[in-house]
Amino acid sequence: MDSAALVELSRMTGEDTEPQKRERDTTRLWPLFGLQLPRSEIVFFCQTFIIYVVVVTSLVNLTLKNEPINLWIALLGSCLGYLLPHPSIDNISKQKHPPLQRQQP
Repeated sequence: MDSAALVELSRMTGEDTEPQKRERDTTRLWPLFGLQLPRSEIVFFCQTFIIYVVVVTSLVNLTLKNEPINLWIALLGSCLGYLLPHPSIDNISKQKHPPLQRQQP
């Protein structure tokens, strides 16, 4: 089988071919300052750093009352919403409290 047939077969079956597995495994680690670090960690820290820069810039511009103020408020609110985790009532209630049972009259 040639490589085009292998790729088509992998698309139909949903399985990766050997070259695709090797390519996926090599892209999971990225070189950074001579170290091999997981790609997800590098992306996470870069995104977090950029968000904090936008938050600090927005706060400085709001403090100095630079126009347009609604832009800085929108950026600040969006960044804080991105950084803060969303609460989940289902997980909290299941962990802390046993299920409620009806009492018989």
